[in-house]
Amino acid sequence: MKKVYVPAGEVPTYHSLHTERLIVKGCLRVSGKLLAKEIIGGGIVEAREVICDDIRLSSLTADFVTARSIAADKLFVQFQCNASEQIAVRDYLTAGYVN
Repeated sequence: MKKVYVPAGEVPTYHSLHTERLIVKGCLRVSGKLLAKEIIGGGIVEAREVICDDIRLSSLTADFVTARSIAADKLFVQFQCNASEQIAVRDYLTAGYVN
């Protein structure tokens, strides 16, 4: 898919998701891998693994995150968080390992 939009108040659940652009205003749950070029919005993303170029979200919860840049209000990573350029978190960051 080219673009996925999650409106406010919606809570869609996917096993895995691969898209170019993901806009999240509600809450997105992915039980497996989430691959995207860009993830943006004021919503919440919960996934097992996130692989993305640019992440700009209100809240991200995942086991593993690999990105070029991450900007979030809250970032919860169970095991490993890797960003090649920058990680900017406004309120709260917890991770087993950050690189």
